[in-house]
Amino acid sequence: MRVLAFSDLYFPRVNEVSVSIRTLHSSIRNAGHEIFPVAPEYPYASETPLDKEECVIRIPSFPIHGDHEDRWMRSHKLRMSSIEHLEASVDLTSSVSTL
Repeated sequence: MRVLAFSDLYFPRVNEVSVSIRTLHSSIRNAGHEIFPVAPEYPYASETPLDKEECVIRIPSFPIHGDHEDRWMRSHKLRMSSIEHLEASVDLTSSVSTL
């Protein structure tokens, strides 16, 4: 199964939510499925080898007023990037939001 997983935060932001999401994604991969995390782009972090290994799709984002770590993803970029990055169909989509 191919899963497109949306979240409003992911690594490099480290907290309980990002750790839980990565654990869930690892479990899905270990069960033999493909998962494509869709998460905000963080301007202070460059792409890591782990991003490539996990097939993370980064969406342009902007800061939320009053919190330099939280990011809003641009919705039109979210739709286009999700479609562009996947050549084949997706069987399941999931989302996790912390806002």
